[in-house]
Amino acid sequence: MSILDYYFRRQILYDYIAGGVMAAYLVWANYKGIVIPPSSDLLYSMVSDLATVSLTLAGFLLTLVTVLISFKSANKVDREDVKETDTVFDIFFASALYFETIRHLKSGIKSLVFVAVLGYSLKLCITKPNSGYLLSFNVAGLAIVVFTLARGITILSQIVNMQRHD
Repeated sequence: MSILDYYFRRQILYDYIAGGVMAAYLVWANYKGIVIPPSSDLLYSMVSDLATVSLTLAGFLLTLVTVLISFKSANKVDREDVKETDTVFDIFFASALYFETIRHLKSGIKSLVFVAVLGYSLKLCITKPNSGYLLSFNVAGLAIVVFTLARGITILSQIVNMQRHD
């Protein structure tokens, strides 16, 4: 079993743990004076940018899920009907991998929307004297976005690899 198999079992948990560790380190480093946060205006701007990017990526993943579901609905191959003459893509749609892929992509969408909503909520609630905490959110949110994007690209590359071997 590869490290990716372990990661994909609880990908959201691992993403949030990694983001939380980074955020906790920044809070500690800020407290110790190792890291000095940028200006409040820049932090608020970064929160908006991160939330916007999160929603945009969630839209792309939602489009991908919609396309996969549309192709699946047009596909008439069932698990019992799979023959050696069927394309690898038809076999993919008839396999459990299809549902696993959709599950991972849906969890990515939920995670990205959560980061966006949390970012906008923090922007509304945190006052300028406490804006240093926005740096921790920005780093944690960026980590979650990067992991989610990498997971989506990994899934897409695996689907393309399946087609390549057809």
